[in-house]
Amino acid sequence: MNCGMIRLKYLTITLVTLLSVGSFSCDTGLGLLETKITGRVVFINSDKKPDLVESVWVVAAAKSLFNNPTLNDLVISDRPVNLNKDSSEYEVFVPPGSYVIVAAIWKQKGKDWNFLNIIGRYGYDPVHFTYFDTQPVVISDRQKVVSGKDIICDWSFVFTGSGNNARESLFPSNVNH
Repeated sequence: MNCGMIRLKYLTITLVTLLSVGSFSCDTGLGLLETKITGRVVFINSDKKPDLVESVWVVAAAKSLFNNPTLNDLVISDRPVNLNKDSSEYEVFVPPGSYVIVAAIWKQKGKDWNFLNIIGRYGYDPVHFTYFDTQPVVISDRQKVVSGKDIICDWSFVFTGSGNNARESLFPSNVNH
């Protein structure tokens, strides 16, 4: 092979390689959501925290939890709430929409999830058994972050099978849930 043929072969391989690399594109996936709900989870009655609680997560639901929702109807925080502190920050990345409930849900050790295991919800004061905000949380392209949606969680709301009905006050008939 002469020198000209080697250069032509090298040039062809280089050109084909550059063209093929340039024609590939990288898939960036779905990307990260920029829209979210944030606040604090505040635990009260820490002396009543039962040992059966494995974790607490924050969820946002676009429809009532009593209309047979599925996991597709809930948006769950990407990490559990720190149970070693009386107050922890949370954020739930959600698509734009209207969320009728933002709540903290507890999971029992060794059991499957029950998204009705609500220990607290935004807009509810468990100390006075009253609602201070019953409006849905609305996320839009114009308002990408809604902050200050603090959830007060009362450990006495964890149903332990001992006839505890305190959590029924979380769901009065005149409030969206």
